[in-house]
Formats: sequence, C-alpha cells, structure tokens
Amino acid sequence: MLSATILSGCVASSGITPAGTPPSVLNQVCGTTPTATAHSWVDSNRQIVGTINGGPVSQISNFSYPLGLPFEDVMAPTRPGFTTWTPDGKHLATLVEVTNPAGVMSYPFIVDTSTHVATQVQLPANMQMASPIEMEWARERSLAWADNNDLLIFAVMPAPLEIGGTSASKTTTYRYTLTTQALTPLPGVTTAIQGVVRCDTLFYLALLQMKQFQACAPGPGNTTLYWFLGGASLKRYSLTTQTQVGQPYSLGETASCPDYYHGEVDAMGWDVTADGKTLAYQRTLVAGGPLNNPPGYPAVKTTSEFQVVATNNPGTPTPILAGAISNANAYLAIAPDQKQVAAVTSNSLLIGIPSTPDPLVYTGFLSGGAATKHDPAAGGLPAWYADSTGFDTSALWSEVPGVDFPVIEQWQVAAPSAVGTVTGAHHPASLP
Repeated sequence: MLSATILSGCVASSGITPAGTPPSVLNQVCGTTPTATAHSWVDSNRQIVGTINGGPVSQISNFSYPLGLPFEDVMAPTRPGFTTWTPDGKHLATLVEVTNPAGVMSYPFIVDTSTHVATQVQLPANMQMASPIEMEWARERSLAWADNNDLLIFAVMPAPLEIGGTSASKTTTYRYTLTTQALTPLPGVTTAIQGVVRCDTLFYLALLQMKQFQACAPGPGNTTLYWFLGGASLKRYSLTTQTQVGQPYSLGETASCPDYYHGEVDAMGWDVTADGKTLAYQRTLVAGGPLNNPPGYPAVKTTSEFQVVATNNPGTPTPILAGAISNANAYLAIAPDQKQVAAVTSNSLLIGIPSTPDPLVYTGFLSGGAATKHDPAAGGLPAWYADSTGFDTSALWSEVPGVDFPVIEQWQVAAPSAVGTVTGAHHPASLP
C-alpha cells in the first residue's frame, strides 16, 4: 500500500503570483475549461473510485489508513468527503473528514489520478477547517481548482474557531500550487466559506454578522437561547489582478438557534454557469412563523425562492424552479449543458428530520418555468453526468460522518424517481 504523504505548506511573505495557463492546455478557452470528463464517489472502503474519460470504473485514490490525523477513527470512520477535479482530470482534491468531540475537522488532500498517490496539503500551524457535524453544507465547495495547477482552499480559520455560530465568516483563503508545493494566502479574500472559479474570476459565499433576534428555546438552568439573524452575499474576485470585482450581491437571510429547530438556515444553495455570466441561487427570507418550537418560544420560519441573475449587471432576478420548497439550506448545481439546474432541498437544517412536506429533489431550466419533482429525498450536492441527462446525489444523512449505511442515489431528469443506488457510497463528484 502506498502511504499518503504530507506537503509542507510554507506561507510566503510576498503576495501570490497569478497562475499562468500550463502549455498543455493552451487550447482551452480559459484555465477552468474542462479538457476531460470524470465521475467519482467515495466507496465503502473509504477510497475514491470512478471513471475518467469514459473508461471503466476503478479505484482512483490509494489512501493507506491510518493517515496519522488527530482523533482518526476514534468517534467515526475517517473518510474522504467533498471532492473536486482539475479541468484535465489528472488530479482531484478532497477533504478527508475526521470527527472529534467538537465536530468535524477537514483535511485537504490531493490525489494524482495516474499514480493514485494521496498527498496531504498541510495548513499553517494553528489554522484549521472545522465545522459542526450537522453542517454538511459547510464542507461543500470549500475547495476549488483555479486551473490544472492551482487549488484554492476556503474556510480556514484560527483554532479553535469553526464555521457557524454568530460571527461573520472571518476566514483565510489559501492557494496551493502543485508545481512549487507552495501554500500562500489569497490577498483580500478574508470572508470566503465556499467558492467556485470561472475562468479568471473567483465567486465566493460570505456570511454577514448575525444579530440577536428573539428567544428560541430554554437553555441550561434558567437561561434562554436566542435566535440570531444575519445574511449572506456572493462576492467576485479577479485572480489575475487580485482585487475584488464589483459589489457583493445579497443572496438572502440566515437564522441560527443554538438548539436546532425548524426554520434555521445557515446559508443557501448557489452555482455559477461555466462562462461566469449567470448566477443561480436560493434566495432565503426569514420571518416569524408557527413551527415546532417549545410552547412559549416564538418560532422562526424560512422560505425560499430560486432565482437567476446576471453576474456583471444584476437587474431584476428571474424566478426558476417554480413550486420548489426549501425551508432550510438547499444544494444547487447547474448542468454541463448550462441550461438545466438541480436542487436538493430541505425543510430543516438537519437534512432528514421528518417534516411536511418532505424535502425533495427538483430539476428545471435556467430560463425559468416550473420545477419537476423527483423522489425520494436526498442529502448532498448534485453531481451531473457529462451528457446532462442526470446526476448522482448522496442519500439523506449519507454525508454525515459516522452514518452506518451511506448510499448514492442515481437520477435521470426524465424519471420521476431515482433510477438506481450505489450502496456504501457517498459524496459523488463530476467533471465537468
């Protein structure tokens, strides 16, 4: 077995040199234009398996456990999670998730898809990627390739801080360069939780400072827990000039209660077309509402609308996925054809808590119109097939560390229900 190696992330004192386009991909439209296809998932052996350029399904990673990570396999099996591919399919990046008493610690690894070697990207001392165990969404899109050579790592915070809570998203974003093995902070990007890169532009989600609202539940002893309300914006950043582009675009409102009740929404689903021109997103609105809180404690209700808007000159958004319901964080992904969109919705922060109506999977078009419902419910980011005929998702709870029987659900846009499953699998990923 080939052991995973560790790359020392030396933080450079100078700024970041803008990434050039490698000679092998000069025929690309831009650095993020795919020149390969791939589809992968994490299997029951805690390896990443899949297919590249239409080849046979085979093992892609060669993680040799244990990996030497703190609390590894103590509270739940250590395993890869969110995964993203380089445009040429020669590398992938994944977050290895370790459950500890405080939540989930994520460790970025890079896998060479030819040698299958898994290499840890070592973050600077006292910096970490930590999140509450129930916040699956926070571990999605926290890695993104800027091109075939440069990986962006979001949501890195000083220990013991973690994603979530009442503070704004005060984070550090790092750029890791494969050829030099250098890890450097991205200047001016200090609030990114999630991100995607479209050609030269980084699009990233930033949470706003939350403010105390009203009581949500009784706390320890004679104390009271309170709702906190905030919001989230999408920001743009040029990787060439290393400066912000335009103004932040508001995606909606957020709500948090330390004791998890219906109506809580920490962020929202979103994606950007491959050309960077169109944003599709879940716009959230938080208000008072009669939900399942204890007697005498007002509830907070979250409703959603799905919309698209031009990124360069946002005007009035166009509604999409009409009829789709999501009262908490949704997962949203645009198809490779840049015409269709899929959303995995939820009616509570903890995706899978029984609620009415049940959270569903929806598909529709960026041009607008009604959403098509699909069942059963799901619990993760859709990974579209290269031909845009369907996609995979994790099933409910399957992305939560320690779940006993994870499952991937396979979907076809034309079918009302999932057409297949992959037992023991989770966290599908695809290129493009």
